[in-house]
Amino acid sequence: MIVVLFFWPAVALSVPVAIAGAIQRKTTPLLVAAGLVLPMSAYLAATLEFRVWGLFPVGVYLLAAGAIRWLDGLAGRTISLSLIAGNAWFFFGSRC
Repeated sequence: MIVVLFFWPAVALSVPVAIAGAIQRKTTPLLVAAGLVLPMSAYLAATLEFRVWGLFPVGVYLLAAGAIRWLDGLAGRTISLSLIAGNAWFFFGSRC
């Protein structure tokens, strides 16, 4: 119950924050999105099913911020948006 009340709203908020940061080409919203996902990622890293993949979403947001910072123009924006889309799929699209 605690996971649903605290972690999922932060994860749901992190995706639009990250998309807005990628569209505006600013790294600060991507770092905020990584901070929003960090508690859920730490919880997932502590479970047996997601032990390997637990901190994956935080790393993806940091890579997206790096793509915005190091690549110019459309390339950085495209790579960061595709990384964010993969992260959104990890959380919301992988339901079986």
